[in-house]
Amino acid sequence: IAIPPPPNVVHPNRSQAVQKTKEEGNNAYKQKNWLQAINFYNMSANIAASRNPWEPSALVRDEMAIVVCNRSAAFAAAEDYVSALVDADVVIQLKRPWSKGHFRKAKALVGLQRFEEARDAVMLGLQFEPDSAEMLSFKKEIEDQIEAQTRSPKSAPLATPSA
Repeated sequence: IAIPPPPNVVHPNRSQAVQKTKEEGNNAYKQKNWLQAINFYNMSANIAASRNPWEPSALVRDEMAIVVCNRSAAFAAAEDYVSALVDADVVIQLKRPWSKGHFRKAKALVGLQRFEEARDAVMLGLQFEPDSAEMLSFKKEIEDQIEAQTRSPKSAPLATPSA
């Protein structure tokens, strides 16, 4: 009969592998190589998700939230806003009080031209981090977009030529 190790035993090589592949993704992101960054983040998420069941679930949740958040940014940079939104929603489910997930969701929604929803996402993120300069600045940008949309005249229907 195999007996699992005691609770809270963490495999140190796995944590290092998650961190290393995440950093490789960050480097690819900085070089604007979005596809390569997404691939590294996928590898890092897979490594984090492969933890043994007796390892602390909070560790898996934190690792996954950070990696998936970074992948959301890479998807948004690659203009794959639907994938960015899906990842942002996953981040929020993993770590709701972390404002970065709400910020990523707002960025994806702006890319999809869903400005009111983006503003709502930023407002929710500001509840967790009310002094975030990044969030406050982005909220202003979104509100400017909403105002510009409401000011711009609606397209008039095309006139049909009379015969």
